Amino acid sequence: QPGGAKPATRRPAPGSRPARPPSRRGPVPWRGLFISIVALGILGGVAWALLGSSLLVVRHIEVTGNTGLPAARVRAASGIRAGTPLARLDGAVAASRVERLNRVLSATVSRSFPDTVVISVRVRRAALTVASGGRFELVDPYGVVVRTVPSRPADLPLLRSAPAALRGSAAVRAAAG
Repeated sequence: QPGGAKPATRRPAPGSRPARPPSRRGPVPWRGLFISIVALGILGGVAWALLGSSLLVVRHIEVTGNTGLPAARVRAASGIRAGTPLARLDGAVAASRVERLNRVLSATVSRSFPDTVVISVRVRRAALTVASGGRFELVDPYGVVVRTVPSRPADLPLLRSAPAALRGSAAVRAAAG
C-alpha cells in the first residue's frame, strides 16, 4: 500500500457469527448409495405387505343388491377365496363370473381395505310370463328366464305366442315394454 497505511479490516458486529469459508468438500459418494438402499427397503416392505403378507388379504366377502338370490351362491360364483391378497384380486374377472348366474343382470366387485371385498349385484326383474310344459317361466325384458314357477303370477302379463328363442327376441321386448 502506498504511504505504508494498513488495510482497513472489518470487524464483525457484536453477537454475529464470522462468515464461513466456502466448503471445499465435493459430493459425498456414500450418500446416494444410502438413499438408494433406504428407498429399495421401503419399496420391498410395501411389496411384501401388499403381495406376500397376511396383512391385506380377503377375510370378508359382502354381497349387496342380491334380492331373492342367496349371497352364498354369489360368493361361490365369484371364485374369490379367503386369503387372496387384495392387490392380486381381479375384480373384473370375478364380476364376469357372477354375471354368468341367470338371475344376475350386472355385477361389480370392489375392494374395501384392509380385508373386505364387496360384490354389488343388480338382479334381473321378471317382466312377463311364458307358459312352458305346465309351468310358467318368468322372463326379463331381454328374454332371459329369471326362474320357473308352478303357477302364473297375477301381476305379470302372459306372452301367449312365445318365440322359439326368447333371448334377444323383439316379441319379448315389445310385450315387456
